[in-house]
Amino acid sequence: MKKLLLTFLFALVAMVTAQGQTYCVTGVGPSTTFDSELTGVQITGDTYSISQMSAVCGTAGVQDFTATDSADISAGASYTVSVTMGTCGGTYSGAIAAWIDFNADGDFDDAGEQLGSYGGSPTTTQDFTFIVPATATLGATRMRVMQQEGGSATSIAPCNSFSWGAVEDYAIRITNLNTPS
Repeated sequence: MKKLLLTFLFALVAMVTAQGQTYCVTGVGPSTTFDSELTGVQITGDTYSISQMSAVCGTAGVQDFTATDSADISAGASYTVSVTMGTCGGTYSGAIAAWIDFNADGDFDDAGEQLGSYGGSPTTTQDFTFIVPATATLGATRMRVMQQEGGSATSIAPCNSFSWGAVEDYAIRITNLNTPS
C-alpha cells in the first residue's frame, strides 16, 4: 500500500511540475503571414548547432522547431545567436529579440533570460552575445526568437501578440561540457 501511495504521489508531483513548464503559445506572435519574417537564426553549440535559414514566409502564431533544431550550450560559457530580419513583401521596420529559459521554469520572464533586442529594418542581421549563467538549470529548455513589425526594441516581449512578424521556438540543452574552470 505504501509503495502504491508513493508511486501515486511521485506521478502527481511529476504531472504538476510538467504542467508548470508550459510556454506561452496561444495568442502569441503574428496573426497573419504577410510583410515580415525571420530569415535566419543561427547559434553554434558545443556539439549541436541551430542554422535555420528560410526565405519562405512563415505561419501565424509560434513556429515550433523544438523537434528538429537544437543546440547544446554549457553553463558559464559564451555564445552568439545571430538573427536576421526578413521580409515577405514590404520592407517595414520593427524589432527582433531572443530569449533562453535558463532556469527551465517554462517562461522567458526571469532576469537575464532576454539575450538582447534590436530595432531596425529587414535584411539586418543582429548578433546577441551572451554568457550562460553558471546557475543555469542543466538539461532541456527552450530558446524563443521574435521579429515584430512596428515593434520597438524596448517593448518587444516573448508573449506579445501582433499583426505581422514571426515567433520561432528552438530546443536548447544546457550542459557542463565546456564550462570554464
